Amino acid sequence: MYQLQQFIDRRLSLVFKRQLHRYWFLPVRYFFNLTNGQEAIRDEEGMEVSNVQAALASALEAIEELRAADPSYSEDWRGWHLEVVDASGRIVQRFPLVDSVQH
Repeated sequence: MYQLQQFIDRRLSLVFKRQLHRYWFLPVRYFFNLTNGQEAIRDEEGMEVSNVQAALASALEAIEELRAADPSYSEDWRGWHLEVVDASGRIVQRFPLVDSVQH
């Protein structure tokens, strides 16, 4: 009987650990909104990533792609920011689209 109880305890422990692992590493949805304080272009779809660091890295990559795609973008996007927003609507980080060092 004791061995059966140990087996059940170990098995339950493994099941619990698997469930915890699934919960702990669930992807999280972040949204990437553009705003100048008066106008906003909202990201309605968002992106699922593994953690906030991945969301921030994606935001920086998007800004770099924008800069590389159109060298004259700086005048059009002056005063605009890319906001990384979590699923609850909380702004996690804001990045200026135009680097202030360029001006």
